Amino acid sequence: FNKYGISTKLKKEPYYPFALFFETNCTCQFLETILRLLACLTQGQYVSPRSINLALQYLTHALPHKLTYGVMKPHFQQIMFSVLFPLACFQNEDSELWEEDPHEYVRKGYDLMEDLYSPRSQVMHFFIDMASYKHPCKENLPNLVNHLGELLRQFISKTSEGRNTTLERQADGALLIMGSLSEKLKSTVPYKNSIEQMLHHFMLPILNHPAGHLRAKAVWCLGMFADFKFQEGRGKGSTFSILLSSTVARLQDPELPVRVDASVALRSFVEILKDLELLRPLLPQLLNEFLKLINEVDNDDMINTLEAIVEKFEDEIAPFALTICQHLAQNFWKCIDNDEDDDGMGALAALGCLRAMTTILESVSSIPDLYNDLEPVIFPIMHRMISTEGQDVLEEVLEIVSYFTYYAPSISPNMWRLWPMMVEAVSDWAIEYFENILVPLDNFISRGTEYFLTWKDPDFLQSAYQLVERTFNMDLTDDDLLSGPRLLECIMLHCKGRVDHYIEPFILLAVAKLKTAQKNLLKDLLMQVVANALYYNAALTVQILQKHGLVSEVFTVWFQMIWKTTEKGRVGHFRRENDKKINVLGLCSLLHLQGGQVPPEINAGGVQVIQGLAKLCADLKELRDKKEGESESEEEGSSDEDEEDEEEVFDEDDEEDEDEDTSARFKSSRNRDLKFEEEDDDEYDDEWDDILDYWDEDEDTASPLDQVDAHVFFTDSLTFLQGSDPARFASYTGTLDTNTQQALQAMAGYAAQRRQTLAKLAAENAATK
Repeated sequence: FNKYGISTKLKKEPYYPFALFFETNCTCQFLETILRLLACLTQGQYVSPRSINLALQYLTHALPHKLTYGVMKPHFQQIMFSVLFPLACFQNEDSELWEEDPHEYVRKGYDLMEDLYSPRSQVMHFFIDMASYKHPCKENLPNLVNHLGELLRQFISKTSEGRNTTLERQADGALLIMGSLSEKLKSTVPYKNSIEQMLHHFMLPILNHPAGHLRAKAVWCLGMFADFKFQEGRGKGSTFSILLSSTVARLQDPELPVRVDASVALRSFVEILKDLELLRPLLPQLLNEFLKLINEVDNDDMINTLEAIVEKFEDEIAPFALTICQHLAQNFWKCIDNDEDDDGMGALAALGCLRAMTTILESVSSIPDLYNDLEPVIFPIMHRMISTEGQDVLEEVLEIVSYFTYYAPSISPNMWRLWPMMVEAVSDWAIEYFENILVPLDNFISRGTEYFLTWKDPDFLQSAYQLVERTFNMDLTDDDLLSGPRLLECIMLHCKGRVDHYIEPFILLAVAKLKTAQKNLLKDLLMQVVANALYYNAALTVQILQKHGLVSEVFTVWFQMIWKTTEKGRVGHFRRENDKKINVLGLCSLLHLQGGQVPPEINAGGVQVIQGLAKLCADLKELRDKKEGESESEEEGSSDEDEEDEEEVFDEDDEEDEDEDTSARFKSSRNRDLKFEEEDDDEYDDEWDDILDYWDEDEDTASPLDQVDAHVFFTDSLTFLQGSDPARFASYTGTLDTNTQQALQAMAGYAAQRRQTLAKLAAENAATK
């Protein structure tokens, strides 16, 4: 039905005739059969839960289309109130599970696999979809909301008469549907005008009802409406405060499912909370209740709430960090050990524990000494999970390793034990995580340089080179190889003057791979190994290139890359700011060589060196100006967003017919697909290289190059050459064309401005220390 049920979407497709046949002979006929099947439920006949779920899926898909909705329309009230609503209500089997095994009740309630087979979850999806389509919503939502409101009013009015199990279960179903429709109700007139009153009159009283399942559903419902803009504003005011305190109170409910639902609902309140004073006095008690719950139940959503609390109160979490991490570590091991018995839910909860640990590490990053206390608690997880056993959580584990290697006062010997494990993982089974592993490797090299260079058991420098060499010899895509040259760059930048014996193998490895590289980004990074080597030691690098007869080959390819443009006229290579910078520094290093050290090939192409440098510097300035302009625009935009947002009112009459809208969306999507297919490979690669370039550059990463300005270095290098070797300076610059000469003058002026700006910033930084 999804693929062939609406033939108008497929007129230009080869299977249009079959779709037309299916629509004419099957779609409505199948729907009528399904309606008869569901009618059996109203007569008390048994239909299996999976059959009900699939039948409701068919009905849900039929909602937006005129033909099938027309078949459903005469029966819609009966479908809603005689079939769907009873399925949403609390059942006998729910009651038995609640009483006999509350832990299993919680597990089933949050199990994603249960949703695939549960009739109740499909009822929720049906109503959510119904509310999103014009005609089904306009014709049926008012009746549904009125019915639910009347049922809740009746239930509240009769609570004084004693317990009524039937009414209690119906009220449970009404709350479930109300909560499921929260997004529609919060954004649509007239429903949103009554939400605050509804929460006060229905939800809050039910929170204290003797039936535990009703308290659980009410607190869940509060979470669904937590981000509503009340009369006093969103995330603040008396109503919000009452709802928040009522939710917090349920954390001490005697029933486990209620406490779990309250902890999950609390996340919605915490994320939207404006006045932190509402929760700050309760923070110790709140964290204590959460830690007790985490030890009792493996629940990923609960961990997400803890993560939200830590993020919101990050400046005050330090006193609790160690205790929280101890509980999270205990829960992590419990989840890992029990995962085989709980259909993967333990793995999700374990993942949540790691994410929460990461959030805590981020919140205490300004207190480096605290990392020394946290490391013994978390290190066993890092050590065991950097293996095939931990491949499902490796990304999160590596992020934790990155925090410890970056923020701790120093990298402990224990942490260095992880280096060979990460290197082995990349070589054996985790090549797709090389990008993630590169981050802690970079931290090891930059923050533990002495240990990295002097320790020989294992030899970290040798293992880094061998790692890159092995990956280059593996049958991998270019994208999988990007981290290799970046690792070589990291070594040369942080170990300047101390790894001379490895510069030759680094260069030979990069130049050899450059001959087979296909993607522009990989070519850039490989050529930058040569640029980094020149910046590291220009004389040594030139000797190596001469020794292997690579001077002409390397510099010919290099200048071709510098001047290459795409069909759209954009820069073909070295698009990122860091790329342009290291290219400038590498080429400028040639200008610092003594006359006898310069190969004749480079002397003969001195004009090309200056022209290439002028272009790179001009491109770098243009890129920098563009980023500064975008930054200013973002700041202006963010100031607008900080203003109180206006509630959006939707006019359902403005919506278009669902069939036409669906068809238009399909055609638009198909046209985009065809456009993609028609674009030539160069432009396709060009677009993706742009994406990779943007994603690949991390402006926050510290580097020794941060202290070097490319434009200042360029002008200083020219000045040095002019003073030390006037004849070579004249041969390099004497025949430059007018445009290049003007560019050099402009760069000299810009470099002077940069020098003044950087000096001012340095003085300000010194004054604040």
